[in-house]
Amino acid sequence: MKATAVFFGVVAAVVSAQIGPPGGRVPGGIDYNGICPSHLKPSDHGSSKCPSSTSQDEGSPCCQVKASTFECCYPGDATNHCPTTAQNPDGEESCIPGVGCRCPQTGVKLNRTHRVVALGTTNIPKTMKAVTVSARAKDEGDWSRVAVVTDHKVPSPGIGQVLIKVAASSVNPVDYKDLTSSVMAALTARGNKTVGFDVAGTIVSTGSLPYSRPRLKVGDEVWADLGTSTLTRHDEELGAWAEYAVAEESQVGLKPKSLSFGDAASMPLVGLTAYQAFRMAGAPWSGKKDLTIAITSGSGGTGTIALQLAKAYGATRIITSTGSNNFDLCKSLGATEVYDYHNTTIWENVANDTVDIVIDNYNSVGTADLAMPSLKSGGVFLFIPAGFGDKPNGEASKNPKDGVKQVKFVGTDSSNYADLDALKKLADTGFLQAVVKVKYELSDIFKALDATFAGHAVGKIGLIMPSRDEVIVV
Repeated sequence: MKATAVFFGVVAAVVSAQIGPPGGRVPGGIDYNGICPSHLKPSDHGSSKCPSSTSQDEGSPCCQVKASTFECCYPGDATNHCPTTAQNPDGEESCIPGVGCRCPQTGVKLNRTHRVVALGTTNIPKTMKAVTVSARAKDEGDWSRVAVVTDHKVPSPGIGQVLIKVAASSVNPVDYKDLTSSVMAALTARGNKTVGFDVAGTIVSTGSLPYSRPRLKVGDEVWADLGTSTLTRHDEELGAWAEYAVAEESQVGLKPKSLSFGDAASMPLVGLTAYQAFRMAGAPWSGKKDLTIAITSGSGGTGTIALQLAKAYGATRIITSTGSNNFDLCKSLGATEVYDYHNTTIWENVANDTVDIVIDNYNSVGTADLAMPSLKSGGVFLFIPAGFGDKPNGEASKNPKDGVKQVKFVGTDSSNYADLDALKKLADTGFLQAVVKVKYELSDIFKALDATFAGHAVGKIGLIMPSRDEVIVV
């Protein structure tokens, strides 16, 4: 599967930039700026005559390789040279394998043969496996309106959108809370709706993009949170728990190279939440010495990211709370003091006027009042409401300490890729790692939901998409 993904990422990106007549469009909706490769040109331009090893569909400017199997190559790790039987378009680092390509020492042989499909089309099925919701749930923990189907229509990208072949996703508490919201009632009013926020995968198609030099292209490995600033739009995308998902191009980022698809899919929502919460609390704190940050829950999805961000922002004292089984994990992520919430609280162990920033991601009732004595004047108490949609339950202190700023985190904004790029840089420079202790197949979504609903997940719970045997070649 890994080799399959690499093969697609290399070949699809190159072909989309290389093949086709100037200004032409071939079936599949891909624009080309170059010309047909020599072995894929009609033998007599202006006619439909093609080499015997190829065919030409009506409306296609190039000949098409007949369905067959053969072994292909891509550049090896030790060299960027293309095999002599492959092409290297100007400005590209990858190769387009030729028909009958053999892999010399400068190429790497994939571990299986691959089916070739018509040039200029992508092997995107009409239907897909997906998790769908038919109506608003009656209560949290009610999965009766959730189903795993195999015949859901594959979405098509519209203007400014991309279609992602999903490799992995993950489950957040907000996913099951969302099922009971009035927004879900609106989303399902016109039919069953695919759900899920976090996505990591490969772009397989793009809609018309409103600029001449698109930032993303077919073949790019990407990640995204398929939400917006708040769930108030009735055209909310969601849809990450499926084989294919549509996203606004503006909210999709290139996946960190240091992370697998499974690890990358665990981060977008919790990563954006933590990153934006820190920014609202005043980060980065340049020149501030002896910075002390308290994070009320350290071992969940948002907490594991927040601990790492606190360290990256230069905090010298990082305090958190979790179960005793997760002490080592929290310390490995940057915590300097960890307390067992079963036996005590952070505030019973921290002296007055010693904490600069509190990130309250657990949001238990009364936390703000308990934390106030520990905060310094000039400090910040930021709370992330644990409720969602119709059931917010975050609260500020009614008697805050003089000089302490209270900030309510009002919603994760995933509308622009800039913050994802900032997280990518942190991951690729070693400041951010994923914590995914458990992964489920898409068919086991109910087990994943049950585990999340139980409330004791460490890090994130991952979802792995089903794999198909074919490889997409455009």
